[in-house]
Amino acid sequence: MTKYWQSSWHKALLFLLVVVLSSCRQDIESATILNYNIKYILHKEMPSLAISVSFTSKNTDYAWVKLPSSWANQNDLLSKVSRIEVEAPARLINTEYNDKILIAHGTKTEVKFRYTFIPGPKLPVNNAFFPPLINQESLHLIGALFLAIPLIFSGDVGCKFHWEVPDSWDFASSFGLGTDLISSHVNYEFLSKSLFVGGLMRVHHAEVSGQAIKIIMKDKWSFVDEEFISMVKKIIYESQQLFGALDTPYFLVNIMKNNTNNNSVHGVALTNGFSVMASSKSNLQEHFGPVMAHEYIHNWNGGKITNHDSTGEGGYAWFIEGFTEYFSWIVNLRAGIWSPKDFVNNYNQTLYEYNNSLVNTAPNDKIEKGFWRSHELMRLPYIRGALIARRWDALMRNTKKGHLIDLMRALIANMTESTFGLTRQLIESEAKKIIDYDFGSDMQKYAIEGQKIPVDAHDLGPCMSMVVHYQAPLYERKDYYFKLDPAQWNSLQHLCTTYLN
Repeated sequence: MTKYWQSSWHKALLFLLVVVLSSCRQDIESATILNYNIKYILHKEMPSLAISVSFTSKNTDYAWVKLPSSWANQNDLLSKVSRIEVEAPARLINTEYNDKILIAHGTKTEVKFRYTFIPGPKLPVNNAFFPPLINQESLHLIGALFLAIPLIFSGDVGCKFHWEVPDSWDFASSFGLGTDLISSHVNYEFLSKSLFVGGLMRVHHAEVSGQAIKIIMKDKWSFVDEEFISMVKKIIYESQQLFGALDTPYFLVNIMKNNTNNNSVHGVALTNGFSVMASSKSNLQEHFGPVMAHEYIHNWNGGKITNHDSTGEGGYAWFIEGFTEYFSWIVNLRAGIWSPKDFVNNYNQTLYEYNNSLVNTAPNDKIEKGFWRSHELMRLPYIRGALIARRWDALMRNTKKGHLIDLMRALIANMTESTFGLTRQLIESEAKKIIDYDFGSDMQKYAIEGQKIPVDAHDLGPCMSMVVHYQAPLYERKDYYFKLDPAQWNSLQHLCTTYLN
């Protein structure tokens, strides 16, 4: 009896081991169906990339490949792609679509093609939003700018990268550190928004709430690295306290200089990270804090909360960008990067910018059409949405029934259960669960039609008083700003602080 049990147990274990190993082998094989080999080639003044791509398309005899053509305000990316060659037996089919190629191949056949990417002369950063940068010392690339991506995604697929760069370089990406990278779960958006940085860099390692943070720094700044790292950790921690844990085990933060002489700081949220370009004159507390918090919060608002109900970039920008802008203020206040006075000053600056904007009454469809064509129209949903967010947050706080963050958490939870994405109806229904207010009317009037957003004297709580300033010479237009009341602050500091954050 005992011998039979042992024999059966061993056979069962052996069978299970064979099944598991077979399953693992199949998972590995199916997970590595997209491969990139990228070689950095340094010419005297025109560095380039030689890119080889291979993939397996299992269910069809042809595959579309999306070429880099446009991203943000850059519309000339296709001109940087040359020498496209498809390896036999697959063949390239000419098509009428200039931003895609069609490759014919056999079913379950590995397809191989290659091309050259030459970014050309360095573009002024203030004329292009994070252009592809490759030079003798470093590279900074976003996937949509240089990757030809096979459209083979029925779901997430496996992907490998191998980069050939100088041995002296450090290298980091949305996939992790190092030049050999692998992920078993990528899709088109993952690759389009992936970040790749290489060069002579300072790589710092940090951890926040169990999440590994890699911080890439280059150049010299007006602050030391440790100050920047401390700010990053505070922003990440406070953001996660507001929105919940971020379910990515790895996060990349990249900071690099642009070529402007002002205090400009620009950021972009990417796959498993964000990148910041700034002037060397930019102040860490004043300029970096809001931008980094903004980009990190996009992991939730814009990442988990998505806007499928819009055909253009600007359609829901008042919510995705504007509400993110508002919560970046709260994160900076909670993190101790800003004082309450800094919060009020920034709110006043936003009011001033809104009141003095030449397009502040533009309807939302105009923003949607001109988002990347006009700086004023691009900026408007940020300030318009931030003021709507503060208006709603103040309404909720005044009733003592909740805060605006409760709405954001509800929308995030809804996104995990629904594939329909963000809609005005969803925003209204979830907001009304907090307080009984006509949020739909607010959205229609202020976000969609572009009517002027009213400012209430109680928007910033009992320690802030509102001042109305009438503009000369006709005194027809009113500007508003708030100031901290020292007496009220001394007696109600705790209440007033919690009212803001």
